[in-house]
Formats: sequence, C-alpha cells, structure tokens
Amino acid sequence: MRVNAIAPGPTETPMLERSGLTPEQVAAIKEAEAQRIPLGRRGEPEEVARWIVLLASPESAWVTGQVVGVDGGWGASEPGRGPDRSRSARSAAMVDPA
Repeated sequence: MRVNAIAPGPTETPMLERSGLTPEQVAAIKEAEAQRIPLGRRGEPEEVARWIVLLASPESAWVTGQVVGVDGGWGASEPGRGPDRSRSARSAAMVDPA
C-alpha cells in the first residue's frame, strides 16, 4: 500500500466567491495571497490535478509516505507552512559519514 498526499497552495476555485465575502474582499484576499507566493500567482486546478494523477500512476510505484507541495513556492517561503521535512532532517542527521 502506498500513501501520499498533495498539499495545494491557494488555487483558483469558486470557494472564496461562495464564502459570503464581498467581491472586494475576495479580490483583496487573492491579491494578498499572490503577493506572498514566490511565483506571483494563485494556482490553477489543472496544475494540482496533474500531480494527483502522477502520484496515482504506475510511474510513482516507488513513491510512498510523501507530501508534495503544489503551491508555487508558498510552503518554502512561509515559516510553518508546507510539508514537514523534520523526519528527513533527522534521517540525514543519523547517517554516519565514516
């Protein structure tokens, strides 16, 4: 059994428009998010979907236990956001170079 996850960043969906916010509030949220994303924009659903399909495909048969950030760099630029890499850091620290 393989278990992987996608951690999408802000993505263009109807969610904000359906939240009851005013159009001005929605626009302000989208602009603020785009300014904090290193690639400078919110993602498109198709960009996230491609990674979901890839992780479910035979090409990813040797991939398990991963969280893939599909977020335009949001996770890499925001402290406390994005996939937790602490297990990888601990594993690397336990490698004996001798």
